[in-house]
This record gives sequence, structure tokens and C-alpha cells, in this order.
Amino acid sequence: MASMPNKQVIFVCKGNIHRSVIAEYITRKLICEALDGSRTALEEQGIDVSDHVARPLSLQDMERAKLVLVMDRELLRSHRMSVLHLFPEYESKTRLFTELVGEQSDIEDCGEHSSETSYKKTIEQIARILRDGLPQLMAWLDL
Repeated sequence: MASMPNKQVIFVCKGNIHRSVIAEYITRKLICEALDGSRTALEEQGIDVSDHVARPLSLQDMERAKLVLVMDRELLRSHRMSVLHLFPEYESKTRLFTELVGEQSDIEDCGEHSSETSYKKTIEQIARILRDGLPQLMAWLDL
């Protein structure tokens, strides 16, 4: 699970070490660029994902979050350990990640056994959705 400070957005994927991290850091970059126009703002601030530590989604995370974006439909609703099964009271702020661009599709899991090609494809897909969905994301966050 990955989150952004202040207007807390939580991105959730199965292991919280691949898709959610990609989404968080691309979002940080895009919002930073949108708010201050600086393409190198993150690099200048030294933001690096190497310190990310995967951990389970908690009740405290759900309480603090303004928005929870889940990478696939099974993790959102279907699985017994799904976000909405565990935290049904937070359904109003929990969405499928691809809803940013009006879709109801999953982001392919690029776990440790995925090929480099698959990993790159997932990064490109997340980046495209975040670029195209940035106005929607900013609206959901009241930015």
C-alpha cells in the first residue's frame, strides 16, 4: 500500500510493493508538475522509492485517507480479504484505480515473477491512466 502525504490517497494492490508504488510515485510527479509546472520538482526534492516498505492496509489508513484507489476488481470487492469486505464503512471513498479514466478494468499484477516486459507494460499503463485521469484525481482530492 502506498500513500501520498497531506491529501491522503492510498493506492492498493495485492502485495503493496509493485502497482501501488508505481501509481504513488507517478501521481506525486504529475501533481507536482500540475501544481507548480516543474518537471524536475521530484528529482530536485530527492524523492526515491527505494525506502518503500510493503505493509497491509489498516483501519488507521482507511480513516486518514481521503481516497483509496484499488488496482483490481478482485481486491476491491470479490476476495474475502478485499478492501470493501474488510472496510465496508469506507466504500464512499474507495474506487477502482481505472475509474480515473472512466474504465472498470484491472491493472495487471506485475509481481516478482513477472517479466521485465510485463513490468514495463504495467508502468506504462499506470502512467497513462494517471496522466489522462489527473484532472479527475485532482477533483476527487479538491485540489
